[in-house]
Amino acid sequence: MQGEQLTVESVSSARLVTEAHVMPEKEPLCSDPLGPLDFLRLLPHEAASSDRLGWVGLQAAHCRAAPAFELELPALTHHRLLLFSRPPEELDLRYEGVKRHRPPHAGSVSLLPAGCPAWVRSSGCKDELHIFLEPGLVERVAAEEFGLDQGLTVPPLDGLDLPQLRAAMSEVDAELTARGAGGQLVAESLANVLAVHLIRRVSAPRQPARRRDGTLPRARLRAVVEYIEEHLEAGPTLEEMAAVARLSPNYFVGQFKRATGLPPHQYVIVRRVERSKELLQAGADLSLAEVAAHAGFSDQSQFSHHFKRLIGVTPGQFRTRVRTDKTA
Repeated sequence: MQGEQLTVESVSSARLVTEAHVMPEKEPLCSDPLGPLDFLRLLPHEAASSDRLGWVGLQAAHCRAAPAFELELPALTHHRLLLFSRPPEELDLRYEGVKRHRPPHAGSVSLLPAGCPAWVRSSGCKDELHIFLEPGLVERVAAEEFGLDQGLTVPPLDGLDLPQLRAAMSEVDAELTARGAGGQLVAESLANVLAVHLIRRVSAPRQPARRRDGTLPRARLRAVVEYIEEHLEAGPTLEEMAAVARLSPNYFVGQFKRATGLPPHQYVIVRRVERSKELLQAGADLSLAEVAAHAGFSDQSQFSHHFKRLIGVTPGQFRTRVRTDKTA
């Protein structure tokens, strides 16, 4: 993350209280913004995060814990969406015009805009999903999909019932639980979906600037498919495929799905599985890890997961079957 520095001293200086302890309320601190991963290190409990998943456009962390604490949170470089799957038993929260003195309802969503410090005091068991969206991504989607070329001011949200945004956040949580099994392309797609739902919520009601319903023209679809095949091992990104189709990423996703029956990230996974099948059937002297790499999977675990899901057997079982058939 750019501009992120965190020392042991800065962590230890954070105002934490590890037992329920009433203290005078403090105004949020003003300091240099922190990136998502450094922010998570300030929290007094463990969080399963996307730290090592290589995601683009967003980061995420799922926190399940019960320590009591009080903390002055520095401003963040990213917008922070918070899904309260199970709110804490007690919660005091203050940031940019928001003053909350009781926990929100389960399933509610809050938003802390980038650059906004906060103060929080919490105690009791909780289950929270934190999602960090890059402001640059949100601004790009606002300009390309909604015609908001003059920029977008993202206001704070506090404990709202937002079903569409909650559903998209839950998809991120599922991908986090699967340890990024869908790869970077899935994360990139989900980041765009979250940005769309967020902009629809915080911007004045209006139609997107350009409406391009329908299916990709055959020539553009062929160009995208060829690009995917040529870059399958390296991993085509959503923006790259959309650029080949000469569309913005969100319009491209819809048109590609109507043309192929699959969203781009699922199509790429199917093609990677098919390529791995071809390598296994060819009888090349490659380990399963090498097959995974040549097909574009980030690791053998991801390869095995998707291969068994689509083919019904593990890669090793498939290879054994192929060898048995050839010797029969």
